[in-house]
Amino acid sequence: MVLTHKQRSDLEFAILEYLNSRGNDFAATIVAFKQESGLELPAKNDDASPSIESTPSVLEKKWSSIVRLQKKILDLEDKLSLQEELRSKEGQPGRAKTSASKYLPR
Repeated sequence: MVLTHKQRSDLEFAILEYLNSRGNDFAATIVAFKQESGLELPAKNDDASPSIESTPSVLEKKWSSIVRLQKKILDLEDKLSLQEELRSKEGQPGRAKTSASKYLPR
């Protein structure tokens, strides 16, 4: 997947905000990331930041929503496989089973 320039900028800014919110745990990483990305965190009263939400936890919120959506996808896939299994065992009411030879070219 290729990110647009704006998406990449927003992502890099969110990463920098996350690292900065962790305090001194990632001080060397922050310095290296700033050098590589060319970003600086704006002062608290500066409005020159990218257009992403200005909360330091934006990356954490997005990550938790991804985990929640993955769980939902797995649950739906389980439901679908269970329904397909039940349909194959019982057959669908009102529909006669037809052989594949009717649909295949001769």
